[in-house]
Amino acid sequence: MTASAPPRAARRSLSGLARRIREPPFWRIQAMILPITAAHVLLESHFISIGVLDLLPAPFQHVPVVLYVVPVTYAGLVFGFEGGVLTGLWCALLASVNTVLWHQHGFEWLTELVFILVVVGIGVVMSVPVERERRQRRWAEESNRQLRMLNDVVQATLRPWGMEQSARSAVRRLVEVLNVRGACLGLWRRDSAESVVSVSHAEDHAVAAELEAAVGRVNRGDASAEHHADLRHVPLATPGLQGALCVIIGPGQELTKGQHDLLQAVGSQLAVGVENTLLHEQERELLESYVRLVTQAQEEERKHIARELHDGAAQQLAVLCRGLDEVAETTEPKRGRELARLRHLATSTLAEIRQFSRDLRPTLLDDLGLVPALEWLVTDIADRTGTQADLIVRGPVRRLLPEVELALYRITQEALRNVDRHAAASRVSVSVSFEADRILVSVLDDGDGFQVPANLGSLVSSGKLGLLGMQERAQLAGGVLTVESEPERGTTVTVDIPT
Repeated sequence: MTASAPPRAARRSLSGLARRIREPPFWRIQAMILPITAAHVLLESHFISIGVLDLLPAPFQHVPVVLYVVPVTYAGLVFGFEGGVLTGLWCALLASVNTVLWHQHGFEWLTELVFILVVVGIGVVMSVPVERERRQRRWAEESNRQLRMLNDVVQATLRPWGMEQSARSAVRRLVEVLNVRGACLGLWRRDSAESVVSVSHAEDHAVAAELEAAVGRVNRGDASAEHHADLRHVPLATPGLQGALCVIIGPGQELTKGQHDLLQAVGSQLAVGVENTLLHEQERELLESYVRLVTQAQEEERKHIARELHDGAAQQLAVLCRGLDEVAETTEPKRGRELARLRHLATSTLAEIRQFSRDLRPTLLDDLGLVPALEWLVTDIADRTGTQADLIVRGPVRRLLPEVELALYRITQEALRNVDRHAAASRVSVSVSFEADRILVSVLDDGDGFQVPANLGSLVSSGKLGLLGMQERAQLAGGVLTVESEPERGTTVTVDIPT
């Protein structure tokens, strides 16, 4: 701050006076004082005829001075103790002019001055309880605003928003509550100095830019941030983050201790909320990575088992069936019937093994893609259960990433398995829509339906993991699973995956 700059108190006083002059009550007070002062001057100067004055009681000449109580008291009611004192001094100054001009004999001036001070003092004293009540009311209102502000910040950090949106909402609310020119929150990681959140709110873009630069200086420990006349900041620190919350106050404004404490509380709550969000995201990413690795290992194991069944047990059973045929041709009819029964048993076992192998890992999916694999699923459920099933394909068919095709296949497979086991449906339809930037697969049946819970995770407690597994697979592929169903109105399972 330069030596030519006015002191902060003087600037605050001038700012307050300029603000008062613009308010209508200020001019109403002056309108009261003016006629009282005029009447006082007229009576004291004997501008009115002496004969008329002689007809009035002697105390009547003091009536104008007594009337000064009205504007002084009104000023105290409107502007508080400060307004009552300033208005009282102004009234005393105006009344003292008459004392100097017309009360020079003996101690008349002293009597007149004491009378003026008593009258004005009564008005000032009457404004004291009013000022006390005003301060208590302002303190209660300010406390309520701060509590609401803290509650809003806590709620914002708990909402399922992004970190930046929650912080921006809290900073905007802070500017409103503190009535400052702008505010800015900046948080960085301790281990890598990577910026996590940097949000500001101000009417003026220049103020917002200034705040963002100031937050950076505070975080770097730059001492220049301490000497900014209108900048107020609180440093923030958590086990994983560091940063600052800064505000720029207006001309003549100063933060109270309660407002500074609010600034610290809001900043600390935001820092803790952001760190909790980061930890939650980190845990979610670790969990997703774990689930992804488990799913990949599961699919690899299925692929391995399916190959072993196809190349091992299935081939051996096929050889056994051919051997039984050869033996049956050279044996007696009685033994031939027994061999035929054994051959039928071996053939059934071979079919079941091949079916099991295809369920574990269909070679169609790897060799030909999603649509042929889904055609096989639809045909299989129609042949095994007698349910009318069809496949509808929209858009130009194309190959997708292997993990996307596998996720869509498994979700459709589980949905059709649920139709077979639980729906008692007479018709099921699988729809595949290839769009420019996404693919949608829907499984619709006309079965019994059910009441879909708001959160599919609640099905875990009842042991119903099918829908939850479908949801997990969709999320791992970057998509969204939607389940729509009502009792007696069928079920629709839709998965939407961006491509």
